[in-house]
Amino acid sequence: MRSLASGFYNYQETLIDFLAAKGVITVPEAALLRGSLKSLVPVSKSKYYTEKVKRLIELLEKDVEEYTWEDVAELEKIANAIYKEYEETGREDLIEYYPKLRMFTAIVRGEKKWRRSRGGFSSPSVVLRVFTPQS
Repeated sequence: MRSLASGFYNYQETLIDFLAAKGVITVPEAALLRGSLKSLVPVSKSKYYTEKVKRLIELLEKDVEEYTWEDVAELEKIANAIYKEYEETGREDLIEYYPKLRMFTAIVRGEKKWRRSRGGFSSPSVVLRVFTPQS
């Protein structure tokens, strides 16, 4: 069962990373998910995740375009710690939070790839939203 879940999460993360790198997932959409994650940060109660709660909150305070590659790696480590704590405690709030954090991390990683491939600019869909008339 664990390998099935791992395969699903890896597929989901790769797909999201790919879509964000192509500019399909925009900065405002990533910011919306980030806001949701900030409001739902699980309470820490065991050895794996306790030390990382404060750092997770700090990372979620950043704007999407401010993340560094080190921040992405740290978000991945925190997600893994959340999963380990879930395994140890069985807390449902952690297993519900875990895929959302992995999804956000994939979006940030894809956005960074997009900006790097475009010389530092955000995805074009953000620009199109600004100049496209509302119907």
